[in-house]
Amino acid sequence: MLLILCACSSQGLKDKNGTALPFQVEAYPAGDKKTAPTVFISHGSNGVQDHYREWAKLIQSWGYNAVIVDHYSARGIGYHTGEFIPGARGEDRARDLVQASEWASGQPWHSGKMAAIGFGQGGAGIMALNESQDVLEYYKIVQKGKKIPFIALVAFYPTCALYKPPLKPNIPVKTFFGGNDILSPMANCYPYNNSLYLSTIYPDATNAFDIKAPFNGGKYKHVYRPDLAAQSQQETKIFLDEYLK
Repeated sequence: MLLILCACSSQGLKDKNGTALPFQVEAYPAGDKKTAPTVFISHGSNGVQDHYREWAKLIQSWGYNAVIVDHYSARGIGYHTGEFIPGARGEDRARDLVQASEWASGQPWHSGKMAAIGFGQGGAGIMALNESQDVLEYYKIVQKGKKIPFIALVAFYPTCALYKPPLKPNIPVKTFFGGNDILSPMANCYPYNNSLYLSTIYPDATNAFDIKAPFNGGKYKHVYRPDLAAQSQQETKIFLDEYLK
C-alpha cells in the first residue's frame, strides 16, 4: 500500500469563523483517490514522537486515514511527564480532537465514521470525550446541541488523575493498562462499572509498554514489551474494525 503523508500546520487550520486553531496536525490519508473513515491520535506527555507516527502508518495500513493531533507545538508546551499543564488537560485535548474532526470532515480523503486513540495524558482527552452533553458543552468541547463525532475510542494507559472516566459513558472505549504502571496506575481509573468500558490489563507491564525508544519518565519505570505492543495493536484493530467498517 502506498503511504501518503500530508503534514498540515495550525497556520492553515481555522475554525468556521476564521480563527486559527491552537493545535497542529499530521494527516496520513488511506490512499490515492480513496476515501475512508478517520482515526485521530492524541499523543502523551512526551509530545509528538516517532511512536505516534508509527501508529499512524499502522492505522493507515488497516485502510483508515490517520490524523495525529499535536496539542503542544502551537501552544509552546514542552515535555512534562507527571505534570498537569493548562492547555494540555483532558478537556483541552478533547476540544482539539473535536475541532480536528471538523477540519478532517472537509478533506477529500475522509468519508464515513471517526474514532480516536489517546496515550497517557492523551487518554485523559479520550475520557473527557465521553462526558454527558451538558459537561461537553460546559467545557466547550462541543458547541451547544452538537454531538461528539466519534463512535469508538481507545485509551492506552490513560492518565485518569488528569481526567476521571465518566461513570456513564456514551461511546465504547477500549482501554489498555499495565499492572506495574506507577505513572498512570489503573487504580486511578476505577471504579467504573459499565459495559462500554472494555479493558485489557497486562499484569506485569509498565507505563508506555508499547514504546520502543527509552521513555523519559524520570522516576517512573519503563520496560518496552514488543509482545504486548503487537497484541495491543491487534486488539485495537479488531475493535476499530467492529465500529468503523
